[in-house]
Amino acid sequence: MPNKIDIPMPAPQLEQSRSAGDVEPFPSGKITYLAPLPLPTALPPHGPHIGDLNEVFMDFGLGSPQVFSWQVVLGLPFSGTFMIAFLFPLIGGFLGLVLGYSWEDTRDSIEGIFHASYGLALITGFSALAILFFTWLHYHNKRAAIIPTRFNRQRREVCFMPEDTTEPVFVPWESLSAWVIEAQGATQYGIHRQYGMGIGFQHGETLTSVEFPCFGLSLAISHWEAIAATWNTKSTTSNPSKPRKTCKAPTIRPTKACTPSTTPAHACISKSATANVVECPASSGTSTTS
Repeated sequence: MPNKIDIPMPAPQLEQSRSAGDVEPFPSGKITYLAPLPLPTALPPHGPHIGDLNEVFMDFGLGSPQVFSWQVVLGLPFSGTFMIAFLFPLIGGFLGLVLGYSWEDTRDSIEGIFHASYGLALITGFSALAILFFTWLHYHNKRAAIIPTRFNRQRREVCFMPEDTTEPVFVPWESLSAWVIEAQGATQYGIHRQYGMGIGFQHGETLTSVEFPCFGLSLAISHWEAIAATWNTKSTTSNPSKPRKTCKAPTIRPTKACTPSTTPAHACISKSATANVVECPASSGTSTTS
């Protein structure tokens, strides 16, 4: 779960017309808008908050469950049980050898420690497993109650589910606003800087937005690049963590058989020109001429 932004950050003033590149200052920082009319950046996409992604839609706000949580839930109790039941007797036997006990006395001490500790090891292991499992279940239920923001890639619209409402709100992709927030404040330990990334829109007098704290400005912009990458790729096999390919303009190479000085330009191109065109989606602004 992302940490809460401690420094008070103002809500973006979306009732005013904003576009990519606009900067809105406030006393402790500034808000830089990335959309609408998004512009490409030099940063690679990074989408830890992206959940389901297919040809129809993309869910943004939850991300995929991490394997590390299951490693802790299962690995920590079993590791502790193994250490108490088997490692502690070996440590006791080693200390017996260091203190000069005989092999028989050392073996007896190892067996005694094992019989005295294996019951405690089982109780400790199962207790820790139950505590960690119920902790995981608590956060799993909280995660299941969160409704992510859905980007429909076919209808080119974004679906928000505001809190305390039962009806979703649909926004055209071209009307979606995106911004990054930079804020800083003075604490007893020095200057404290915080960053965040947000998406939303203004409908009437209500601002609907989703914001995520980030560890840096470049990371905040990369979150937006991961969202924008889904609209500039036609294949679902593309990875949002990889940079988008740039589109190249058509290159026309006239052949030797055609002389532009004696032949009309349109006839020359139609008869003897070869063009290499990289196909781009409609949103990239490329056009073709017949």
